[in-house]
Amino acid sequence: MHVLCSCAKQTQKGRTAERYTKHTQKGKKPWSTAEKDFVRMHFKRLPEKSSIEQFLAESKLNRSWKNVKDHIRNQCILQQGDNAFGRCLWK
Repeated sequence: MHVLCSCAKQTQKGRTAERYTKHTQKGKKPWSTAEKDFVRMHFKRLPEKSSIEQFLAESKLNRSWKNVKDHIRNQCILQQGDNAFGRCLWK
């Protein structure tokens, strides 16, 4: 969603000039239980970008590859602690 913000700025001659800047706001889309389970069934380790893109092309998930990788990484950290990056496996 784009929001136009009008910011008044005083010029040297005393006139106000309107500036319109474009701000993008992204809302976080929560992961459903079905989405989490679907990703867990497919990936057993932290995948590369190419395998995530292939998975997204075959599935009907409306997520970016980066969302999927971040979700998997966060779940590994939650389950195994800070040393999870080298051995990220689902239990």
